[in-house]
Amino acid sequence: MDLILWWLAYVIVVGLVPAVLVLYLYFPARTRQTRTDGVIRRIESAVASAPDKTRAVLAQVKESTYQRIQDSYRPRNYTFPILFLALVLAAGFFLMFSVAHPLYKLQALDDSLLNVPATVFFGFAGGWFFALYSAVNRYRSADVPPGLVLQLAYQILVSAGVAYFAATLAPTEYADPGVAFAAGFVPYGEIVSWLRVKAQSRLGTAPGAGAEAEAERPFGTDNLSGLQGLSSRHRERLGEEEILTVQNLAFANPLVLHLTTPYSMALIVDRIDQAYLRMYVGSEAASRLAVMGIRGAIELGQANDSLSAGQGNGNAGLLPSLATALGSDEPGTRNFIEQMAGDPQVQFLERMWSEFGGT
Repeated sequence: MDLILWWLAYVIVVGLVPAVLVLYLYFPARTRQTRTDGVIRRIESAVASAPDKTRAVLAQVKESTYQRIQDSYRPRNYTFPILFLALVLAAGFFLMFSVAHPLYKLQALDDSLLNVPATVFFGFAGGWFFALYSAVNRYRSADVPPGLVLQLAYQILVSAGVAYFAATLAPTEYADPGVAFAAGFVPYGEIVSWLRVKAQSRLGTAPGAGAEAEAERPFGTDNLSGLQGLSSRHRERLGEEEILTVQNLAFANPLVLHLTTPYSMALIVDRIDQAYLRMYVGSEAASRLAVMGIRGAIELGQANDSLSAGQGNGNAGLLPSLATALGSDEPGTRNFIEQMAGDPQVQFLERMWSEFGGT
């Protein structure tokens, strides 16, 4: 009876997370691809009457999106990540169960396991619970790319390693099973970031900071914290797609983001629109324009229509106000706004916003 319960518990804890991921391949992943095809059809209809350069932007976006589907959302792309995760879980839980209730009387194995601090196994368990939480949470939002599966496996391995060092190097009061379990439940990215900062501090190679470094930073390399409506959780998710700066987001493929993240197309277009403006004018000018009700490149491009309407329609003070916000003279401001209005990327975003802005 003990043998049956041993194997039953072992199969459940080893197979639970991979089972959730396999189930994802049979419904949410396919649903996401079908939904993306529908979005592409809507965009094609929206830009059908657009200039050739705007339609060319759509062609590039479509090609990149279908390539991403081929690279990331075919079942075969999940084979290695899921097998690797299952291997990590199988090995880890075999050792953990062997400590709690040895199945085989292997003296060498038993002696080795007795020398392993218990906090290592608590850290491993914390990593497993975090993996299960992440898999179920991402399953609900249909957001489980292959890279996440590998990240979950690394999360568990890193958690056990962090717990081991905590048990052997930290003061006794920190070598507690509860602390080890909590360390395992910390997101993988946060653990890696913490380890990197600690290593940089020890080696004296921490990157420069402060107002002077901030002032020397070129446009487009700002982080995403200045964008309106973009929470820290959203920034973390975009970071998983290697979108870390304003420039990354400004030139991101909106269809790929719609495919790979749980966000609506309206939200994605709005964030890209803000980033595109901020990339060209900088964070300070973007903040001044926001006070005027201009949050993104689409609205700045639309200001060209108001300027073209002439002073008789109450727009006499618009150009000077825009010039002040941009920190430029009026001729330069007018030229910049005309260029923004004629930018194929901005026109493409505007068509997409007209199509999806209310959904």
